[in-house]
Amino acid sequence: MNTAASLDRLAYELAGSRRTAFYPILEKHLRTKELLENSVSRVRIYVMKMYCLCADGDISMGSYMYSKIKGDLHLIAGCNVEMIMAHESLLIVNQIDELIEHRDIFNFKSIYNFNLSLLKNNLEECKDLSLKLTKTHPSCAMVLLLKGTGEIRGLQLEILKVLLRKVRVSNSLISLLLAKGIPYASVLQKYVLDNITKKENDISSLLLLKDLVLRGIPIEEYGYTIDSLLEKLDDWEIYEYCLENDIQIQKKDNKSINYLTYELSLSMEPERILRYVRTSHNFSFLFKNMEGMDAARREELLQSVKHSDPLRFLYLNNAKFEFFSKEGCLEIRDFRSYLNNMTDLIFLVGILIKEKRDEGIVQALLILLVKRSDFPGNQYITMLICGLLRYLLAYELFTTEYEKLDVQNIQLESLSYLWSDLQILYETWLRIKLPEDLTESYLSNRLIAIGSANTNMFNLTEREEYSQLLALLSYRDRLINSPTYKQITEGKLYPLEKTPNIEKILISESRYIFAKVTSRAQKGKGSSAFVTLDSIPESLDTCSIRKIFQDSLNKISAFMPVPHDVSSILDRIIHSQEIIWNALQKSEQMN
Repeated sequence: MNTAASLDRLAYELAGSRRTAFYPILEKHLRTKELLENSVSRVRIYVMKMYCLCADGDISMGSYMYSKIKGDLHLIAGCNVEMIMAHESLLIVNQIDELIEHRDIFNFKSIYNFNLSLLKNNLEECKDLSLKLTKTHPSCAMVLLLKGTGEIRGLQLEILKVLLRKVRVSNSLISLLLAKGIPYASVLQKYVLDNITKKENDISSLLLLKDLVLRGIPIEEYGYTIDSLLEKLDDWEIYEYCLENDIQIQKKDNKSINYLTYELSLSMEPERILRYVRTSHNFSFLFKNMEGMDAARREELLQSVKHSDPLRFLYLNNAKFEFFSKEGCLEIRDFRSYLNNMTDLIFLVGILIKEKRDEGIVQALLILLVKRSDFPGNQYITMLICGLLRYLLAYELFTTEYEKLDVQNIQLESLSYLWSDLQILYETWLRIKLPEDLTESYLSNRLIAIGSANTNMFNLTEREEYSQLLALLSYRDRLINSPTYKQITEGKLYPLEKTPNIEKILISESRYIFAKVTSRAQKGKGSSAFVTLDSIPESLDTCSIRKIFQDSLNKISAFMPVPHDVSSILDRIIHSQEIIWNALQKSEQMN
């Protein structure tokens, strides 16, 4: 078999499902001098390697392999399999400019070029291409109308009416068009009627009915009332709409948190409050509704809570109450009943740490470490442990816990600041060099996420999944323009674009453990014996810290056993504090 035929066979096998079985042959070719000296063979082999790297998720190395043959793709224009490998790989490594530059060599169809221009946000070129594709791919013109920021009216509205007769009009598309102000009665109603009454209702049907309700459009002709819709779609926005428009909802036996919130919004009653506080973390709603009440009325409303839920009563009656007050602090053992379910446990942790008292933080950490075995795999517990270890600057312990979260996809952007903040503080402030594992993992996963968004976008355009397509493009833009990425690559602290959702699992006073760091702490600020995210003591008294740990261990072990591996974590925190303090002193001397 000659060289060309041998490479044809190898490319075919590498493009198939048994790709990895032929890696040894590919690696052998990469070391064969005679093959690499031939320019065509070299490009073919490098493209195969690039494709395999991208398929295996090693995007940075795939990009590196392309840099070795950049400008030489024309040499293999006749090699169909390798050309497919090349353009799929370039899409994954986000080399959109390269794909556009070589589109004549690849001989892309107009629909492919439209998607490339969409990825580059070149809407003018998209517009030109969509005109050419009106007959075969009217979905392209629909994407442009939806992506536009202005109102759809006049000529654009007439174009839309024509497009609606050519594309698949899904429930999600109707919802998007309603959101853009397209008239319901004259344009969209007939499509809603077809979708809701002539097809089996799924979640997209229910969401469309919700959108109609929120716009004041009656849904009775579709066989639903607001009450029957709420039976299938328990959505707070519908309840809120009913409150704002004085629409009465039937009483429900199955009282969801949304329904309980609706009930309380109508009338604050003791039993309703009790049901609400046992299922919700959102106490700000209650505080807002009790604001301005006199003490007697507040006491009356909280009576049922006082007798059955004393800790929540203390908090609701006075959010500033001190668990560890000087007059005689409450005893944690008196609230061990709060350890039996996740909602109560999270609330107890919030109460323990809300004052930023060292003993409260340590007791909360111990409880979480001990109780995690009762809630195996629970992400909330791991998240709270991460937050407390992060606050205590215990980077090594923190990373061990963080890796258990197995952060993927959209969480990549929302959670990576937790470790990145610590890394920057360690390296720029304390001058302690840390392992690059999390950085490398983030950068690799980010590239994979962008590549996945690129490839999925092409599929969504073809399938006319407009809602998913627009959401994916928005997600891709956030990945590319991410403040987290900027922070990690530049080694500087940057604020987040919005408050992280993970804060919401705790009462508001305790959310500091998840707060985004934008500057380092100042010495003498705060009363903690520890060096923390927001405080530095005048001196590090390890004897005092050991006493805090021992007292906390004694209190917790009085009502539940504390395994040795849990108590040993406290010793590691002390060791971490000593390293931080020594580095801090050295850094101050250098400055």
